[in-house]
Amino acid sequence: MSLRNVRYGYEIVEEIGAMLPAPFLVTTMAEPWAVVARRLGRGPDHMIEVTSMDEYVVSELERSIPSAEAVLGVGGGAAMDMGKYVHWKRGVPLYLIPTIASVDAAVTSSIAVRIEDKVRYIGTAEPIVVGVDFPVIRGAPANLNRAGVGDILSIHTALWDWKRSSVRGKDLYSEETAAAASAMLRRMEEKVADLRDVTETGVRLLFDLYNEENDLCERWGNSRPEEGSEHFFAYNMEYLTGQHFVHGELVCLGVYVLSYIQDNDPEWVHSFINAVGVRYRLHELNIPTEAFRNTLLTLRDYVEKEGLFCSVINETDFDERLVESVLADLDIL
Repeated sequence: MSLRNVRYGYEIVEEIGAMLPAPFLVTTMAEPWAVVARRLGRGPDHMIEVTSMDEYVVSELERSIPSAEAVLGVGGGAAMDMGKYVHWKRGVPLYLIPTIASVDAAVTSSIAVRIEDKVRYIGTAEPIVVGVDFPVIRGAPANLNRAGVGDILSIHTALWDWKRSSVRGKDLYSEETAAAASAMLRRMEEKVADLRDVTETGVRLLFDLYNEENDLCERWGNSRPEEGSEHFFAYNMEYLTGQHFVHGELVCLGVYVLSYIQDNDPEWVHSFINAVGVRYRLHELNIPTEAFRNTLLTLRDYVEKEGLFCSVINETDFDERLVESVLADLDIL
């Protein structure tokens, strides 16, 4: 599948407003919609305010809304995924206007829903255009945009897991694919100041990398080049606590912790996320120390029960001594 049609600029909202056929519906939340609505030039015929991506809620909501000639997703990951879901179910054209750069949902084909409090990926979606409007993105809270590095930084731990799994005879491995993914890390590292300051260059880089990363994974056939133990940590944290975190922030914490367990240059990870200004410490994410401890202690059981990719988690004994070492050695409190 080809790269998504991502369009950058300063009047992208207006351009998409002029493109939308009538009638159209919007999937969004109150705050991002307030930012975009005044510039779109026209109102939707129906609006879905996304409050949950639980699969049963999403499916019932989709069945209840009227017919439309197009769907427009406006906001963060949940709004993107709800728009993609309607598009997938109805086959109507999809337009996306992300308002933050904290997650790669705008350029992924799959749709993230929750089934029994666990993230599952279903369906397929192909937008007409993903509109990255610089004033919209840069007007969002800086911490949400900085968090966007998480879905690229995950390559650091995911490649280690993938390589180790291949050595163990559990996975096919591609040096070419791994090298392409690793090059994305280097490109991101070169633009730390732009990512921290949420410059136009930084925003464009993030969406370019999201797009390229997802294209790379689709050509390989799965998310192995960018998803590993760091994401599994995040999934288990959300499953145990029932909380929904800023995805990129939680993934950055996961990369830091799991790179330590891998003995895979956690100092570099620590330096990078601090240089960008990502929030990752437990108190910043409102994670009680006991919840963090339980997430690690149950992590191997969770991964094996869910049948997730083989990773460092499958060969690590997550006991109290290891957890105390993580808490003592890493800057996460």
